[in-house]
Amino acid sequence: MKKVMSLVAAMLLVCATISAQNAKVETIEFNKKNVQGVSLPLPGYSVEVVKGALEQRLEKGVGLKGSNSKGWRTYLAQQFLEIGSMNFDIYTMVNTIGKKKDATTVVYVLVSKGNENFANTTNDPEIMNNTKKFLDGFPKYVKEYDLNQKIIQHNNTLTKLQKEQKALETDKNKMQSQMSDLEKKIATKEKDLENKNNEIQKIQESLKNLQESF
Repeated sequence: MKKVMSLVAAMLLVCATISAQNAKVETIEFNKKNVQGVSLPLPGYSVEVVKGALEQRLEKGVGLKGSNSKGWRTYLAQQFLEIGSMNFDIYTMVNTIGKKKDATTVVYVLVSKGNENFANTTNDPEIMNNTKKFLDGFPKYVKEYDLNQKIIQHNNTLTKLQKEQKALETDKNKMQSQMSDLEKKIATKEKDLENKNNEIQKIQESLKNLQESF
């Protein structure tokens, strides 16, 4: 039993280590040249979720104005105090690495001091460290964004299903009303048929009596 518990604890430790990854500085290709940037793997989240969370964090949260260019989301000549006090050109990209089955979503951030003069660990260690800190704190926003998107999706699905439910209820009530009217008409026809049968029977009996008396 102790061996099993130890194995479970070890597996949980490995899983925690895998999920709790930190941002790192790496060489990233930008406009056909290699520059330093910061990346953070976010396993378990789709590209769409991470993109949405990052744009919400920078644009709604910080107030940056972004635009798309060649696969990058760019924030040109803007101040982001978590990285530094000067105006920066910030470039972000969310992509996947690895094969489809084991693909991991990764967010990349490049910080330029203007004219594609990108910060690096040699000349701008503070900027790079601050960028790493920003990304290290980003997973909680992704988690919150993902949860909110799932809540929105569930609410939308619920609203759609409730609308369909109401339509079905309306159709059912309409059909029940039509059925009730039809049952009343059938009852009237049955009564008319019964009266007609009685009339025929009387005429047949009268005809028989006449024939017998002839």
